[in-house]
Amino acid sequence: MRTRGYPDGVAAGCIAAGGTLGILIPPSVTMIIYGISTETSIGRLFIAGVVPGFMLAGLFMIWTMIACKLAGGYNNPLAASAEKMKENIKQNVDSNMKALVRVLPFLGVVAGILFALYGGVATPSEAAGVGAFLCLALAIVIYRMWQVGPPSCSCATRCGKA
Repeated sequence: MRTRGYPDGVAAGCIAAGGTLGILIPPSVTMIIYGISTETSIGRLFIAGVVPGFMLAGLFMIWTMIACKLAGGYNNPLAASAEKMKENIKQNVDSNMKALVRVLPFLGVVAGILFALYGGVATPSEAAGVGAFLCLALAIVIYRMWQVGPPSCSCATRCGKA
């Protein structure tokens, strides 16, 4: 954050405040332990933690902007000119979209598990099986781990076959 121009106090505060969100936003180990010890529904605890967690995250973002203004502004050395700043934003959006495409199948697995669990389709144990099946299907489809016939090799120097 220092290389991006954030004041030192704001950078340290963001890291410290962000660490406290781990107990609210699911999956939270603290909520699981609390739910087991008090015999409270862990699913309901997770649902109860989502809104306050995201609300706090939004408030932390607003406070970071205010603190940067109060500390003298946000001086980004990487964006010296408006044209360079536009180019940096375009590169960031492009790289984030490429990363999003790689993450979407995994979000599909999470959505499938949540649908099986909260849609009344499966019990928690069966939802775990659904998750394992979806991960296996994802590995087969994306990584093409399922091959029909013997594996083919196009490089004679690696396997020694011509």
